[in-house]
Amino acid sequence: MTGAEELLRRLRAGEALEDTTILALDLSDRDLSGAKLAGSAFHKVNLTGADLSGADLRGIRTMEVVFDGANL
Repeated sequence: MTGAEELLRRLRAGEALEDTTILALDLSDRDLSGAKLAGSAFHKVNLTGADLSGADLRGIRTMEVVFDGANL
């Protein structure tokens, strides 16, 4: 299982991944709607076309993150 698949599995199970570091993952075109990610750090993450509608993104920190076409 890849890091992206494991992250998605945990989010689908309703796990809150608040204050987590998410590093070098391709999450393009993934359904992350409603994800609980407050306070997390994203570094080198591809979120192109991802659905982040309703996601808790309060206080996230980003570095080298691509949001092209993402639904925020």
